[in-house]
Amino acid sequence: MTPAQRSGATARPTTRVAFAIPARRTTSLDRIGGRSYRVHTGDSLWAIARRTLGPRASAADIARTVHVLWRLNANRIASGTPDLIAVGTELRLPN
Repeated sequence: MTPAQRSGATARPTTRVAFAIPARRTTSLDRIGGRSYRVHTGDSLWAIARRTLGPRASAADIARTVHVLWRLNANRIASGTPDLIAVGTELRLPN
């Protein structure tokens, strides 16, 4: 029994809050590499293609890569449209 409990005082309940330190967040400027990429909030095939190619890619290059991404991942993108990709979807990236 604590001294406060012995004296009859009512103790406030203690609330403990745990904060998780988030993993490093990606930004629209981070380059994507590797064989696959997990879709994050706010991603689009255009943004993923642009980040795959790097900052000097032309709009035509990005458009071609979007088409390749769609061909590689049409069966993984449950919406059936390249304009709507779900967060958490694991996409194959072109080589």
